[in-house]
Amino acid sequence: MSIKTKTSASPRSTKELGQFIREYRKSKNLTIEAVSGLANVSQRFLSELERGKETAEIGKVLKVGKRRFARLTD
Repeated sequence: MSIKTKTSASPRSTKELGQFIREYRKSKNLTIEAVSGLANVSQRFLSELERGKETAEIGKVLKVGKRRFARLTD
């Protein structure tokens, strides 16, 4: 599935990932409350994710992915 967003298709930072998630959610006319319920996560977590807050888990995954796969995508 592909959607048109302002961010790149392959987020390279937590901020880009959050922007992508927010744009996708809004393109479907969904609220944070609705998505957090569907995803079984807290509204606070989803809000922080959309704002690009680096949690240890997400930040580390993106850093590893960026370093490991940089040659494959560039």
